[in-house]
Amino acid sequence: EGKVVQHIARGDDGIELALPALPAWRLHFRGIPSDAGPVIDALPSALAAAGIEAGLAWLDGGLEGGFTGAALDLGRIGATRIDKGCYPGQEIVARLHYRGGNKRHCRRLRIDGRGETPAPGTRLIRTGDGAGSDCGRILYAAPHDDGATRALAVVDEAALTGPLHLPDGREVAVLPALANAPH
Repeated sequence: EGKVVQHIARGDDGIELALPALPAWRLHFRGIPSDAGPVIDALPSALAAAGIEAGLAWLDGGLEGGFTGAALDLGRIGATRIDKGCYPGQEIVARLHYRGGNKRHCRRLRIDGRGETPAPGTRLIRTGDGAGSDCGRILYAAPHDDGATRALAVVDEAALTGPLHLPDGREVAVLPALANAPH
């Protein structure tokens, strides 16, 4: 649990990755020698960084069931629809959409300072009005090229414009929302 990559198989023709977030998928990379240790070791972090930049919500086992599809921004990538068929949870999705009831949003974050990469489920704390109050949870995080850390988190709507920090005191900035993906 808590891993972006569940399993790495090394073979003569490349490597294969199993992702807990996509249990039916196996990613196979050809042409990477099985002894390419540093490349292989960097893949989980690279996949997490790519997922954060794309705004793809991958949930750690301890976070499952804690968020609605709307809070995870699944409509942006076409994973939930209010105008198609019947499915479990459709009434809740429609109610949130039409009544404006969703008050939590999936957002990319920039975490200042060098420190340990925050674990899934790490609390976000509001520092302005309502200082000290929990206002979100980190889904997953990865180091970024600029020396900071990027994360994907579910953040309360009221906290999107205010200053945030982690329990260890590092400052957190909410990055601009992503546009809808074509689907």
